Amino acid sequence: MDLTKAIAELREEKRRLDETIEALERAAAGGGGRKGRVWNSQARRAAAERMRSYWAKRRGETSATTPESPPAPSPES
Repeated sequence: MDLTKAIAELREEKRRLDETIEALERAAAGGGGRKGRVWNSQARRAAAERMRSYWAKRRGETSATTPESPPAPSPES
């Protein structure tokens, strides 16, 4: 085996490892990527329905599937 070639391969591997370590350190310090959950449209829709039901129960409404808007105030001048 050619010693010069082996050294060059090891240096290249070391360079890749150093880059990976730096990226992991940035991520550990809070600088990496998005935070929070990413939901698809079906999951968002299901969560919205659960919250509508939750708030309807809190308000004491019986029908949680079709929330009604409160009546508009009449203009009394």
